[in-house]
Amino acid sequence: MSAADPRFTELHRLCEALCEGLLSDVQAQRLQDLVRADRDAAWFYVRFMDLHAALERQPEGLSLDILSQAPALSGPAEVCARSGRWPWLAALAVAVLVVILGVWFWRPAGPTAPAVAWLTQTIDCRWPAGATPSPTGTELRGGDILTLEAGIAELTLVSGVRLSVTGPVGLELTSVESVLLQHGQLTASVPENALGFSVRAPGVKVVDLGTDFGVQVSGGTTEVHVFQGKVRLELAQPLPAGHTHLEEDQAIRINPPRGTVEELAARPAEFGRDRGLAPPQVVLREDFAGPLAAERWTTRLPVRQASLEAADGILKLRGRAHLVSARPYDPVALGGLRVSGKVRFVQFLNDGQGNFELFDVLTRSTGLADERTEKHGQAAAGIRFRLETRRLTPTIEAIGPELRVGSLVRVGSLRIQEGDTFRFEVMDDGRNLAFKLTDLADPANTATTTAVVTLDSSATDHVVIHNREGRHVLHLSELEIATSIAPPPPSEK
Repeated sequence: MSAADPRFTELHRLCEALCEGLLSDVQAQRLQDLVRADRDAAWFYVRFMDLHAALERQPEGLSLDILSQAPALSGPAEVCARSGRWPWLAALAVAVLVVILGVWFWRPAGPTAPAVAWLTQTIDCRWPAGATPSPTGTELRGGDILTLEAGIAELTLVSGVRLSVTGPVGLELTSVESVLLQHGQLTASVPENALGFSVRAPGVKVVDLGTDFGVQVSGGTTEVHVFQGKVRLELAQPLPAGHTHLEEDQAIRINPPRGTVEELAARPAEFGRDRGLAPPQVVLREDFAGPLAAERWTTRLPVRQASLEAADGILKLRGRAHLVSARPYDPVALGGLRVSGKVRFVQFLNDGQGNFELFDVLTRSTGLADERTEKHGQAAAGIRFRLETRRLTPTIEAIGPELRVGSLVRVGSLRIQEGDTFRFEVMDDGRNLAFKLTDLADPANTATTTAVVTLDSSATDHVVIHNREGRHVLHLSELEIATSIAPPPPSEK
């Protein structure tokens, strides 16, 4: 195993994460699989941990770079193999790893990092030898690497981005906003609210500008194909004029070692865009063309100035008006719940002193207020996805004693003026929560908050849209309630 070997790079990163206490469950399994299956990996692991222990005992300021020793690491492993000690070395490495991971998993539990994606569908997947197959619904966190030898797997990110990968493939989820394609093939379907999502690959960074596209890494080259919309290309080396963007039906092949760029025609058939992966199921789509249908919605107007008016594709909410789904939508039974639409902030208070709540979406709610304590009609139970003027970053909180949330992670802060329209997206899969808003006029003006459900003994699952303040006016449009994970096919009887 040399420094140029991709296994070495991955193994080094996993060992560092282990020593720093940052190894996720998926990464821990991957590290065990590598050490168990490869003699050089086992030797590298033993040497790395030995050097790490030695460094812990060295005076401050002394550095020792394991990477500088990479070319020589295969030598001792070969000696062990010739002398018949390879099984002993592998057993030792795995035993040490199991002990260390045991200590890691038994550490006092801290906040659990929210998932950035879920494995939502698989077709004929074959995982690496010795690896535990990942079932549908598996959570993936930042830094996790998905390795697939054959078949097709679909990932859904909390932002709504859907990624389909075809084995053999190696994909690292660097964050909710980007992934790294190490090798293999990927297609991305990016919704409007996730503009700016990026895929990094050898020699290029592909930035979405509202599109469906594919990336393929093989044989030392990287290809980018655009099926719909447009992408921006950022290369490690300057591109010839006219190669900074790709539009529909265009493609490009990049050879980083040679520094060459070749124009191609997009080949969607080779990326298998119609391979049977089911899209999320829309369970309610509201166009607000006229009066609200009683079988879909109920309304609550807890104060005199509150009103709701639906016409011409817009729902106008004034005062402290509540729009409540007539039926419950259980996020667990549906395989995840996604509430999305557009909201225009027509009128709101912001004097720079007080805190005024702009916009609420609730899941797992009764839609009802506790009239004994709540004079403004706020719902007495549910998970609330909230935006307020004091902190123009979405927040997530639990209402009532039957629900609790934790591990909040906030990214970004919004700029909002009267008249601005934002795309909003709320995700609740039963455990993981996300709330994202994106300015339609300026996609860079975006913010996302994620959280984890830590307690749920509730028995209600209504969806609520709430205009929080008495003098605020909101316009709602293009409202959808959908599954965030495509539902499994019905079981055969």
